[in-house]
Amino acid sequence: MLYTLADYFAHLCTHPYLNIMKFIGVAAVLGLTSLAAGCTIPADWDRSVGATIRSVAKSRNASQRLMLALFETAWVESHANNLNCGDRDSLGVFQQRPSQGWCSPSSLCLDIKHATNEFIDKAVRVAKSNMTPGQLAQAVQVSAYPARYDAAESKARSIISALGDVQVTLGGSGPNDVTNRHKHKCRIGPGPILIHELKHRFRPGQTGLAVQQGDLPEERGRSACLQHFGLVEPFKMGMFYNVSLAVFAAIGGFLFGYDSGVITNVLENKYFLSYFGNPSEDLIGAVVSTLAGGCFIGAAFAAWLADYIGRKRTLQVGSLIAIIGCLLQCAAVNVGMLIAGRIIAGLAIGVLSMITPLYQVEISHPKWRGFMAGTFQQMLGFGFIVANWVTYGCDKGIHGVAAWRLPLGLQMAPAVILFLGMFIFPFSPRWLVAQGREDEAYSVLEKLHFDGSNREWLDAEFAEICEQIRREKEMKSSSLMDLVNTKPMLKRTLIACGVQAFGQFTGINVINYYGPRMYRALGISDPLLIQSIYGIVGPIWNLFFIIFLVDRVGRKKPLLFGSFMLAACLAVETAINASFPPDSPNPNKTAQGAGVAMFFIATSVFSVSYGPIAWTYVAEIFPMRTRAMGVSAATCTNWAFNVLFGQTSPIGLENSAWKYYLLFVCLNVFSFFMVLLFFPETKGKTLEEMDELFGDQVVAHKLDGTKPQMTMRASSVHDAGTKHDF
Repeated sequence: MLYTLADYFAHLCTHPYLNIMKFIGVAAVLGLTSLAAGCTIPADWDRSVGATIRSVAKSRNASQRLMLALFETAWVESHANNLNCGDRDSLGVFQQRPSQGWCSPSSLCLDIKHATNEFIDKAVRVAKSNMTPGQLAQAVQVSAYPARYDAAESKARSIISALGDVQVTLGGSGPNDVTNRHKHKCRIGPGPILIHELKHRFRPGQTGLAVQQGDLPEERGRSACLQHFGLVEPFKMGMFYNVSLAVFAAIGGFLFGYDSGVITNVLENKYFLSYFGNPSEDLIGAVVSTLAGGCFIGAAFAAWLADYIGRKRTLQVGSLIAIIGCLLQCAAVNVGMLIAGRIIAGLAIGVLSMITPLYQVEISHPKWRGFMAGTFQQMLGFGFIVANWVTYGCDKGIHGVAAWRLPLGLQMAPAVILFLGMFIFPFSPRWLVAQGREDEAYSVLEKLHFDGSNREWLDAEFAEICEQIRREKEMKSSSLMDLVNTKPMLKRTLIACGVQAFGQFTGINVINYYGPRMYRALGISDPLLIQSIYGIVGPIWNLFFIIFLVDRVGRKKPLLFGSFMLAACLAVETAINASFPPDSPNPNKTAQGAGVAMFFIATSVFSVSYGPIAWTYVAEIFPMRTRAMGVSAATCTNWAFNVLFGQTSPIGLENSAWKYYLLFVCLNVFSFFMVLLFFPETKGKTLEEMDELFGDQVVAHKLDGTKPQMTMRASSVHDAGTKHDF
């Protein structure tokens, strides 16, 4: 009875000055429907739901009328929220009822993409040319209260507008009103404006211009409309901004590389050795490995910090800790103070080595993600180069304690730059969504990924991020046990920890840390010079790889190549050292050169395999709720093996000489088969699509909806003038 009265008043109040009554009638119906169903409808609409509906509709070339019908229905039925309850068996954003033939199985009603496609499919069958958007919605929904949909038109328009696009329509009020006499006007929102006004309002750098298919009788699409009216394309800044941000964040990698390189050569400096009383091999091992111990703790701590204060602030915390550690090392007056500085610097490097790739992966476009995250390894290598040449220059040109204090002190400069610079860069959009700051997240994502023509893709990406995080929150779990409590998560965790361990199994860090004494073992008279040249080779190859190859060849093939080639290089190195000992009366210069060449080839191979891939791979395979913990666990694994090899390598090289290399030959062979058998390829997938790869998919992936679902013949619709205008 109350439903009938509300609908009666909505029909009765058609006079322009009494339109408010129509909304009162609709509000009454909605309120009573909600109460009758025992399902609370949120007061506001869900942006991610709206973005998904629009993305699917635009991929199907939906007309303006159908777009309005979709959003009128979404608002009336659920306030554009994906409800898991409703009247009787009604579900989803359109409150579709499986008992009436919608959705099979019924859970598909909660899949926004599927529900939208079902709505459009039915609209194709029932549309008539003279229907208003509300009448089309009623024809699809077959509601007992048909007036609700037309009454919601203004709200539907406001939702579409709020989603970010400026609706541009030629001529009159509907998609069929396209005539030559109207070509001098455009419609933006509810009213027409003159062409010169449109030009005035749309300037370079603005985004959000969309064109309805069929609005132009002869020319179609966004670019055609812009050319038709002489408008200016938006400035395509997404990739430039994205790259700038990724490279700046990679200063964390520079600090990592500099610290690794500086200690290698400082330990060989005669003024350093004299100042600290020629420390024993055990003490030198402690100086090296305590950094890695601090890194282990820092990486573990960073997981909690990244989720609590965000990725951006965690980068800043890491840089502040680095400044403190640097001051202690530079001012050290005894080995204890030096080790304390190394531990604190290690905390910083642990935080930065964990958070930098994670932040880079979360801000990156899937098409560029390998390159973006690869800049971490690139800056790491660049830091190693700078450290090598600074220490080499100080060793040759500076006398006294300044020869080692200055290189240690210069670490403060990049740390200060990183801390201050991150104030002007954004938070991770995925972290913002997890905090409920969706509008801010969309704005950041737009700056990062919008290129002036991919609004549909951007909306689909945002919708997928929002729904994935929402579903993960419903699991109400975010503990360390989540890393191992299901088979897919256990597989992720083992692979992530494995790839970081395999990076250490390559033996490259042993070469980096103890290269000079390895060159001396080959009979080289100036090992510091060779080490400085060695440091340049890796970053050159890494840069070539991340620019031209990583996002083409993927992740798995480079890892297989790296394990195989590094095993071969170290096997040859073993043979050279065994056959031509450095203390022989007639050293073989050719053998010495070949031995050095093997180290150079090893760093080249590492730089096109484990160097850039390991950090990227770890950060991209985990879902949002466990990403920080997963990356932290993997990074801790890296540093645990770093500590192990850093502490034992001086002893191994001293006591076993060339036989020590055989350990890494065997470890590389083991890594090869593990990667071959168990590692999946992740190239080109969004972070939200990784769940499908590992077998624990929780949402239908929205980016699939950016591709046309089907091709429809013009004869299958009733409206004239546009192929998909129903």
